[in-house]
Amino acid sequence: MSRQAAQGVENTSELREIYRRMAEPWSRSETTDLLHSAFALDRRTAVVSSFGTEAAVLLALVAEIKPDADVVFIDTLRHFGETHRYREKLSSELGLRNIRVVRPDPGVLLSTDPDEMLFRGDPDGCCRIRKVEPLREALKDIEIWITGRKRYQSDTRSDLRKVEWAGERIKVNPLADWTQDRIVEEFRVR
Repeated sequence: MSRQAAQGVENTSELREIYRRMAEPWSRSETTDLLHSAFALDRRTAVVSSFGTEAAVLLALVAEIKPDADVVFIDTLRHFGETHRYREKLSSELGLRNIRVVRPDPGVLLSTDPDEMLFRGDPDGCCRIRKVEPLREALKDIEIWITGRKRYQSDTRSDLRKVEWAGERIKVNPLADWTQDRIVEEFRVR
């Protein structure tokens, strides 16, 4: 086994142990306490955000706790200009200092979706090359992945836990138990 591979296994084992110890207490934590705890571990941590309207709540909380947090935005190259302007405005207003924009591989796009119409005939394939693969690449060195997913968003998320083991990383869903009403209320308060 190469030295780098051995280091990866060691880090994964250590991270799995952190998850084993922290999953239960974190699952009972309030949102800001959970975020504080995740950032306090001083591990390679990233917040992945769509910079959609509801995403502003999580980003505001992150900005209060760690304005230099690594925030990843997947630019599918299919967003409206308004999305990019909102991302820039929100980042500036919140004082977020480390926004990382990741995009699909241009070579893959050229060979797989040259006319940018793949979404019509193969929406899963389009999502894979424009979202899934860029996200996988963006997270390759990340140990703690913070999301804005919430249980109310779909039936498949109805039992979403605040903390999950996801492959080789800890996945933190600090807004998992938030309701749509709580999101709206948070917008009123801020």
